[in-house]
Amino acid sequence: MVAVVMRNKLVDYQAYLSSARWKNTRVDLMKMRGKCCEECGERSFTLEVHHLNYDRLGSELPGDLKILCRNCHKVADAKRRMDLQKEFEKRKESAWEAGFNTWCERVYGHSSNCATSADEGDFNQWLEEKANYS
Repeated sequence: MVAVVMRNKLVDYQAYLSSARWKNTRVDLMKMRGKCCEECGERSFTLEVHHLNYDRLGSELPGDLKILCRNCHKVADAKRRMDLQKEFEKRKESAWEAGFNTWCERVYGHSSNCATSADEGDFNQWLEEKANYS
């Protein structure tokens, strides 16, 4: 089951895509924008509706959605996964830096004395030891 949060509840995404509500949203969007891929212009019987975001899942606005052919939809989903991975890595790095600065403050009294790769190695070793105790 692929689950997403909708109105603060965990929802089965595939079940939502099978719902009458989603089917009506999809049909209304196609009527409003036409039956062609908004990325490449292809006219196809296999058009799909892509969520640009999931902020209003279940109450999507037209601006939250894009009509795409199957190929463009695959590309859009792959780009979203890549963007999410980049955001995750960025947050992970930011969390590591915050943890490193806090560790330096505890070891040295303030983080300005802590800048060498040896300090980073000591911090990473401390993280590994901490993970083993958890």
